[in-house]
Amino acid sequence: MCNITSPRRKPRRYGLLTSALLLAIMAAATRSALADTASTSTSDPAPDEISYFGERVYSLRQWPPDTGYGISYRRIFAPYFAASLSYLNDAHFPGHHRDGVTAEAWLPIVPLSNRFTLSVGGGPFYYYDTVFAQNNGGYADAHGWAWLASLDATIQPWKSGRWSHLFFEGRIDYTSPSKSIETTSFGIGIGYRGLSDFHDTDAEVAEGFAANEIVASYWKTVTNRPAPGRHVSDVVSFTLSLRPINNFDVRLLWHRIVTDYNRDADILLWGLGYRF
Repeated sequence: MCNITSPRRKPRRYGLLTSALLLAIMAAATRSALADTASTSTSDPAPDEISYFGERVYSLRQWPPDTGYGISYRRIFAPYFAASLSYLNDAHFPGHHRDGVTAEAWLPIVPLSNRFTLSVGGGPFYYYDTVFAQNNGGYADAHGWAWLASLDATIQPWKSGRWSHLFFEGRIDYTSPSKSIETTSFGIGIGYRGLSDFHDTDAEVAEGFAANEIVASYWKTVTNRPAPGRHVSDVVSFTLSLRPINNFDVRLLWHRIVTDYNRDADILLWGLGYRF
């Protein structure tokens, strides 16, 4: 999160760059050696999904809408049940720069059939909100829990071929924390649907998978202000790995440092890895 007393929008700049890299990796993956599983992506009863979506975020207060984004991983366990883990950037409004992580359970209204799904979901949303405060810095890092409700529709246009893993997504997200602003978000996105490394419906994938990995990473740390002295803080982390070429993979790591003294920070890392 950025300091709201400054006009900087660093997290958004990094978010757009991260999104562009993620989409590039998705496109590369569809043209890679993973293409040999294209015929199973639509017929597999329990595929995995990774998606990026941009959102138009509205608040009930009299503020113009703003833009947000999210990255989501979803596992379809059964025709009528799925679960997801997501990072949501909930836009920038006056006095509120909020983002967070959420875990949702999904009930498909139209299950994965003929490459179209319609689902409703909900779950806890742990948010980090940089707000105005009467202190020396003029701001505070407000943390809290809320419920998130979602409606999601996906369509997988191509039945076979190199693009068969891709799907397009439309979604609506709503949250109303008791100690933060109420928002409704309308988003569209692109995703990749396929098998994870140790997928229990494909024994050959697990059998031939290299278990060891070496990763070299570099990126950027975004912090609100210098944090003098020594403190013990909580860390919330998210990692995603995509394997576009044989044993090589690209890994994203995101660490949110959660403090109780208004010095939250984001650590973002992109890395190139080799599995052996």
